Amino acid sequence: MVLVQTEQEIRNPVRNERLAFVAKQGAFRGNYVNHDARVARGVVGVTAKRGTQLSSDIAFETHAVSRGEPIASTLRGSRLSMLGTVELDRGSVVEEIENREEGVEQRWHFDNAPSGTGDLVISVAVTGHASVATSKHGLHFLAADGLGFRYSHGRWLDGAGEAWDVPATWENGKIVLRVPQQLLDVTVFPATLDPTIEAEEGVDDPISGTLGQNAVAPAIASRVDGFLAVWADQRASAQHDIYASRITPSGVVLDSRGILVNAATGTQTAPAVGRANERYVVAFSSAGDLAAATVDDENVVTQLGTVHATAAVETAPSIAGNGTNAVLAWQSGSDVYQSFYNGTSFGAPVAIAATAANETDPAVAASPMGYLVVYGDDAGLKGQLLDLAGAPSGTAFTINLNSTTGGEPAATFNGTDYVVTFNIGSDVYGARVTTVGTVTDPNGVALGSGVGLQNTSTVNCDSSACLVAWNDTRDLATTGYDIYGQRFNFDMTLEGTNFAIQTAARYQVTPAFAIGSAGYIGVWDDGRTGGNSQIIGTGVTSAGAVTDAVGFVVTRNNNNEQEAVTSHGPTTEVVGWADSRVLGNDIMTVRYNGTGGARLDGTARTVSGAEHDQSTPAVVWDGTNFVYVWSDARNGLNRDIYAARMSTDGTVLDATGLAISTATGDQLVPDVASSGTNSLVVWMDRRAGNFDIYGALVTG
Repeated sequence: MVLVQTEQEIRNPVRNERLAFVAKQGAFRGNYVNHDARVARGVVGVTAKRGTQLSSDIAFETHAVSRGEPIASTLRGSRLSMLGTVELDRGSVVEEIENREEGVEQRWHFDNAPSGTGDLVISVAVTGHASVATSKHGLHFLAADGLGFRYSHGRWLDGAGEAWDVPATWENGKIVLRVPQQLLDVTVFPATLDPTIEAEEGVDDPISGTLGQNAVAPAIASRVDGFLAVWADQRASAQHDIYASRITPSGVVLDSRGILVNAATGTQTAPAVGRANERYVVAFSSAGDLAAATVDDENVVTQLGTVHATAAVETAPSIAGNGTNAVLAWQSGSDVYQSFYNGTSFGAPVAIAATAANETDPAVAASPMGYLVVYGDDAGLKGQLLDLAGAPSGTAFTINLNSTTGGEPAATFNGTDYVVTFNIGSDVYGARVTTVGTVTDPNGVALGSGVGLQNTSTVNCDSSACLVAWNDTRDLATTGYDIYGQRFNFDMTLEGTNFAIQTAARYQVTPAFAIGSAGYIGVWDDGRTGGNSQIIGTGVTSAGAVTDAVGFVVTRNNNNEQEAVTSHGPTTEVVGWADSRVLGNDIMTVRYNGTGGARLDGTARTVSGAEHDQSTPAVVWDGTNFVYVWSDARNGLNRDIYAARMSTDGTVLDATGLAISTATGDQLVPDVASSGTNSLVVWMDRRAGNFDIYGALVTG
């Protein structure tokens, strides 16, 4: 009997042999044309490549996996799988690293429901990056040389094939992925969470610019040598997060990309900010509950967690500091509550007004004797005194019986009395309240009045007088909503007349002011560009002079490049987009070689840099030139359609743009096609009230 043996090649069933990790030089290593990857001792190191340029190494490491309590983090071992991936044994969790064409996928496998209660939270430590930015696509980590990676949002995939998006957020210096308990309850296990670390190669390198996404609901507080403005914005996703920036007494914005205060799951809105215990305390509505955080003078953010969570919606917070302590008031459904901050944490919520009436719009002021909480109810504007420990002192009292729409009150302290401002009809009124609860001006004193609507006031006092500012529609037909102000003395007599703080086109609303060492700094929600709302600010001196007539941009970040379009000519390809490097988007473009793909422009070219917003571009090759079209807000309250031609050598032939349609109402979202001789431009049009589709032929 002869045993005949045959040989055959047994191949490792990797998904793509070129991408498989290999064990080499004490690590598992993989690469692709745009990145190198290395896994050693549980750390994933990535290096971006652009041609011959290499970035410095950025490292990602699982810091903790928890569900109310730690589940896993310590590395027990690692191995190379038959699929060419690296498996990291972390006990009840297996972390798997896969090299892919787009980058490196980091995923965590759960065979069974994680032990514990509450949300499943995975945090990832990051080292080696020079900066981090957020966008709707994820977190962006740049090395010092400008190359970097995007850490994408995750996807939670269960054993039944169902998938849910899990956002990646940047919290306290780490990436955080949070799978809500409600999602865990319906998951069919096994399940996997799988973000990807993607190498980035931008068409245009990021530069410092404006936010390029909506920012709303500003608030501001001060310390001796500066201010902190807070707001809600959408830079990371369609849901709002809370950001902040420091501002000097002279109006210089110090944080070019803002300070992330909170980006928890859900929407964070309506921030309020005060100063207590040598730090800023920020409160905000978080997915319908009330939460808070502190920002110290080194920009370190500490989450204080949930202050109040009920079946009702917690909103409209207001906070006032009093040295070490502070009082936070808010609206809970149709009631008003408050919580005392002792310098480190908030106490249990206490009802200020919880009757069958509608109690709304609280505002808080602090004095050396305690606090005043004011709020609107069905019978007018009410007040409640609190002592220095935040306990109610006496009963609620009426400040004004004629206040309207909840009163929209604001409150401050002038050194002797509390000063309250509020709405009566279409005007702004004020009244003083003593520290023992006597209303000195029960009928109110008119502060802001005139043609149109004056409402939503903010009030602050320096050592000799007070400043009230508000929304104003006296010039609604020409400039929309504006910001006006009025100085008044401690006896409520007016200093001069109402004066304009900001009257740019379209709208400026919801002002918030604070007093500092060199006068007032104010911020507001500004829609002058016709595009995304931004937070703009200015200074106002104690004499009532506006220090920055145009206003300074508070909401700064890496410029946002969006709405990308492309077109091909015989030898040239162009990529265009709307760019937020200046206030109000411009239309930018870059040329590429149409056959070899080489980039022809070292820096982006401006197709249109007109005033205000240019957005939603489209582009086509017409046989001779590239024709760009876009929606343009340069002409006032409505948007129009403009166009410009660019030759293959990059010359913009219509530097100021060609007006395609400037009809009444908005013209929006254009598109363009060409026969090779003529171009057809089409758009959405509201000249007749509703949206219709219009078009125009463009020759040459």
